[in-house]
Amino acid sequence: MKTIGVSLLLVLAVNVLGAAAFVGWLGATDRLSETRLQRAVSVFEPTLAEEQAEQASADQLAAEAEAHAAQVSRMASIDRGLVTLAQRFDAERLTDDTARALLERTQREVAAIRQRLDTDRALLEDARKRLDEREAAFEQRVAMQADALSDEDFKRAVKTLSALPPDQAAGAVRAMIAGGNRDQAVAYLAAMTVGQSANVLREFAGPGDPALVAGLLESIRLRSEQLDAQQASADTPAGATG
Repeated sequence: MKTIGVSLLLVLAVNVLGAAAFVGWLGATDRLSETRLQRAVSVFEPTLAEEQAEQASADQLAAEAEAHAAQVSRMASIDRGLVTLAQRFDAERLTDDTARALLERTQREVAAIRQRLDTDRALLEDARKRLDEREAAFEQRVAMQADALSDEDFKRAVKTLSALPPDQAAGAVRAMIAGGNRDQAVAYLAAMTVGQSANVLREFAGPGDPALVAGLLESIRLRSEQLDAQQASADTPAGATG
């Protein structure tokens, strides 16, 4: 029994010496200080109930922080939504401005087209008026020349021209045309016989004469048709039917 007690005391002494040596080693290696000892002691100061209360408080603070973060995120999303809405309003306003500009341009183009149509209509009306005036003047000349055919002076002039040699008659016709009396020359040629006028026209052999002769022949043909039509109208009794 005494031996057991001695053994226990020996073990205890060894443990105490080991702990002392460990503490000395910690101090010698600068691993132990008063502050660290106080922190180590403070770990064991609160009770379990106090630790639970602190944990609950920490959990509550974490929940509040998370809720605050969620609210901040929601407000940021709302703000982004407002920006997007404003951008959409800007885009719609831009679209309206573009449509308005397109409408105004279309209206200007329609007005320009209407103005061109009015101008073209006025030009067409003026051209028609000038054509009517030329037709009236031509008919007047035809009527005057028709009257001249029955005139004794005209008949004598045609007789005299027909009696001339073809080269001299051609010279007289050329002089009338050069003097601006082409219609009178055509009237004389149309009043001649076909053989007489053909002989006169054969004498036109200078530069440019083929075109002149072709024009005279066409004018003579038209002149003859007009005279025939007027003669037929004059010979038809009023009120007669075909």
